[in-house]
Amino acid sequence: MANRASTQPRQEWRAHGLAMAEMLLTWRRWHHRKHEAIEFLDETVARRRVTIELTIPDIPPIPASLPYVYVPLAPLRKRTLPSFDLMVDGQHPVSMLARAAHEPLLTFTLFAAGLAELGSIPGDFQAQGALYESCSSIVTLAPSEALSAIRVLERDNRFDRESDFLRLAHVLAGHLVVIVPLEYEAHRRHVVTFSYDERIGDPPLGLARTIKTGAAWQSKPVWFRTALSGASSYHLTVDAPASLHITRRALITSDHRVAMLIGPPRQARYYHVPSTSISEGYALIHLRPLTSTSIRGAACTGILGTLLLLALGIAALTGSLHPSGNLAAQALLLFLPGLLSVLLIRPAEHPMATHMMFSVRMLTLVPGAACLVGAVLIATVGKGTTAMGIALLALALACATAAGVLAVTWRRCRFLKGAPIAESLPAHMYTDK
Repeated sequence: MANRASTQPRQEWRAHGLAMAEMLLTWRRWHHRKHEAIEFLDETVARRRVTIELTIPDIPPIPASLPYVYVPLAPLRKRTLPSFDLMVDGQHPVSMLARAAHEPLLTFTLFAAGLAELGSIPGDFQAQGALYESCSSIVTLAPSEALSAIRVLERDNRFDRESDFLRLAHVLAGHLVVIVPLEYEAHRRHVVTFSYDERIGDPPLGLARTIKTGAAWQSKPVWFRTALSGASSYHLTVDAPASLHITRRALITSDHRVAMLIGPPRQARYYHVPSTSISEGYALIHLRPLTSTSIRGAACTGILGTLLLLALGIAALTGSLHPSGNLAAQALLLFLPGLLSVLLIRPAEHPMATHMMFSVRMLTLVPGAACLVGAVLIATVGKGTTAMGIALLALALACATAAGVLAVTWRRCRFLKGAPIAESLPAHMYTDK
């Protein structure tokens, strides 16, 4: 169906353009519910799944030879959509409108809105041609160049700056509209689901915040763009990756309002009946490792290693450590914290958790390495000496330092919240239009 659409004659394109223009300007009348679910795939990419419940509205007549209508689902910022798939009414996947048909259809959609604004410019074919070329530029060019074309139209006194035509032009200049062909049956309800991969917004952090985040002393902020005005009600669900939990959650709208999301520790939920003045916003999520991950075990391992090294170091200084005291058993005893450290640094959770826990895992190596060095030292020297005692106490100090940092990390992951929401907002939030 999509391939056939690219060969449609101009008159049929205009009919579909009129229908599309009306639907694009009245989202909330026929998009009843929009639900977005975001799933983290790794530390840089998330999977966004969008479900829209809609009813095809009464629209200008479509030619009887083509008993279907092109239905716009959502405006997405102009970019490549990796791993895109689309499904209608829970059946087999369907194809989105091909690009060869997508751009002409949106051009005619904007052109039809312009003709309606100007009263169709009867008989003025030169003016119609100029308007069509402007509409084509707005749809096909990059956002910055498309905005230049819009500014040319805004300087034309024939158009009201608050008109539906210019409002639609701004939407199509910066967005790619997901379009699906559906059989035209007025008031029929459909459930359409599409999903795609997108990069996770990662706001830049200062050096101090980067160090604290790497040590899991502070939560990691991530954000996603959200489109709030595309339906009568908007729902958002963000699930934390395994081994992580959400410490702060908020949705910041384009009119500078902050709404706190709700949900259990590993999920953020939001329900909103938007006003027409709110077009988009940002969902801001703060993530932090769960204490049930390797943090708790690493802290306990560090404390155990510190006590063992401290006890053996004091024994060596006081002369209590000698061959008759079964040095082999004492050396093997130090292998226990080392073995536990090796087991704890094995990444066995979500890739994003592994990425966030990298510094903690490297810190976990310190007690294990100190204990292994102490075990080798005891096994090779064979008797307790003052030099051995000093060396074991130095290893105990290094192990205690690492254990102290891990203990602070354990406490912060249990009790402390993330940084204030205002400190994690994207810098371009209100300037990138």
